[in-house]
Amino acid sequence: MSEVTAAFVARHARRNFWLNVIEGGIFMFGISMVSRFTVLPYFVSQYSQANWIQGLLPTIANTGWLLPGLFVAPYIAQLWTRKMPMLIGTFFERIPWLFMGIWLSMGNTLAPSTTLAMFFGLYAMHMFSAGATAIPWQDFIGRVIPEQRWGRFFGFQSGLGSLLGVAGATVATQVLAGQVITIGGVDLVGSYTFPFNIGVLSLICFGCLVVSFVFLVLTVEPRIPPQPKQPIWGSVKQMPQLLRKDSVFRTYLLARTGISLGILGH
Repeated sequence: MSEVTAAFVARHARRNFWLNVIEGGIFMFGISMVSRFTVLPYFVSQYSQANWIQGLLPTIANTGWLLPGLFVAPYIAQLWTRKMPMLIGTFFERIPWLFMGIWLSMGNTLAPSTTLAMFFGLYAMHMFSAGATAIPWQDFIGRVIPEQRWGRFFGFQSGLGSLLGVAGATVATQVLAGQVITIGGVDLVGSYTFPFNIGVLSLICFGCLVVSFVFLVLTVEPRIPPQPKQPIWGSVKQMPQLLRKDSVFRTYLLARTGISLGILGH
């Protein structure tokens, strides 16, 4: 990073730091409304009790999150900035919840098989878009937050995200139970039965994701010269050599593999 770029990042560091901490918190609050561990399995179970149907949730989630990065990374490396491809990817990550919210809020009269096909199609769009967004987002954060603040940034963002995630899960529980959510004598969310309650949660999720999207838009990113152009499969071919030379990276991948095996099926 050049001195000019470093000065640019330092000048906007405080702004970018808090914008993205808050963005992460709001994102977690929203996505907790449609948790893939509780809310979505409940939705699927209303239309099928087959284990393999339930198993599609973690399959789509893990494949969608991990696979796109192999193809996105070489393309991203050729660009001067990461913000625009990140915003495009995360737009398609967020828009499925609007579609699902409108669809279910109007009532669902479709056959169970058609309902599940539509749901898994929207969920696949969400997860594969999230996977494609993850690479530019991580690089984006590395560019807009000074390196010496990375630990503090992820600590603050994870802490706020966890707190708001718990709050979101509490709201989701009440909505699924058909309870009215009242604050200060004002009914914020009414009582809804299935599938209207899932539609309401999807719309709340989308609303939060729109707000968090605005915080990403407001973040200021420096322009950094790209790396030399390299074919997608060129990066894949270099992996064996990289693993032999970089013991730290090799250990990191082994640790990540262990974690992935530990959460397999969730």
